[in-house]
Amino acid sequence: MSVVSVFKNYKEKMERRSVARALLDIVCEKIKFSNDTSSYPAFYTEPIIEAIRRDASDVVEKIVNWFPSAAMVFDEDGNNISQAAFKNRASRVAALVINTSIAKHTSLSQKIKDDHCGNNFLHYVARLGPSKKLNLLSSPPFQLQLELRWFKLAQEKVPEGLMEKNCFGETPEMVFTKEHKELLVECGNWMKSTANSHALTATIIITIMFAAAITVPGGNDEKNKGVPNFNGKPAFIVFEASIVIAMVTAYLSMLLFSTILNARFTEQDFHIRRPLALMVASVSLLLSAMFSMVAFGAALSLIFGMEIPWALGFIAALIGIPMAISSNFYSNLLHDWIHNESEFSSITFSGRLNLLGRILI
Repeated sequence: MSVVSVFKNYKEKMERRSVARALLDIVCEKIKFSNDTSSYPAFYTEPIIEAIRRDASDVVEKIVNWFPSAAMVFDEDGNNISQAAFKNRASRVAALVINTSIAKHTSLSQKIKDDHCGNNFLHYVARLGPSKKLNLLSSPPFQLQLELRWFKLAQEKVPEGLMEKNCFGETPEMVFTKEHKELLVECGNWMKSTANSHALTATIIITIMFAAAITVPGGNDEKNKGVPNFNGKPAFIVFEASIVIAMVTAYLSMLLFSTILNARFTEQDFHIRRPLALMVASVSLLLSAMFSMVAFGAALSLIFGMEIPWALGFIAALIGIPMAISSNFYSNLLHDWIHNESEFSSITFSGRLNLLGRILI
């Protein structure tokens, strides 16, 4: 997909959203001026709950602007809209509710309506998140990290509920452990299988690069103290520099993956430590693979570049193919990492801005 088509699709999407917002305004206006005030909840309750499930913060904001009492609705489990946002992992709605005037009408610490088992807000957040949210991430470690981050954020907001037990004698942490037991096992298996194959790849790259470092292309000048014949040529400098970078990054990757292979996994490991180690190890391995291909290309250009000038373009295209293929796997990991980082930036960043505003004002 070209850059032009990406921007075209984005423009069309924004236009559709603009039309949808305008239509929502028309519908809300018609409901407000054509019905009795007591009948409003029948019109906005289901739409606003569905908007929370879909993380459509603009829809929630418009409905509340038209009908302020909509900020006080409850979902099917008796959660208010801020609690429902956390339960449904709706980051944009959570940021909207927590960091705007809507927060005056809804509280995370509010007692769950119609709950007869003594569950508090944290018990609901501790449950496994919606599958459609988890399926946005391709790797189990980042799925568990997302769940842990939501639970940790909920604990920060309502710390007093952490030790409360429900009718089964379970604290929120006990519920979290029970609900995410299978995901933790899946994370451990996925991490070990990935680390095993990638550590082997890193070892192979180290072996090849070590051999390449002591086998200089073009040989040495025996009359000049064994100085390489291609010494000083740009392609030779690229060759040697690429070998050094490939060796260092491959060695770092091998060490990190070996650590993962010998580790015992707990829930808390996946909050920051394991996903970060996985990302650093994977990026290091990708860099080592790329620079090993650059070294290969530089060696070929030293040998054939002078004799066959057109070979340089062919070599560049040749080394680009495996680099593109190898980057495909890591693009999924990068997507998962960016998703998890951006998921909470809207909540934490806007929250800090609000705090700064209150301090200055």
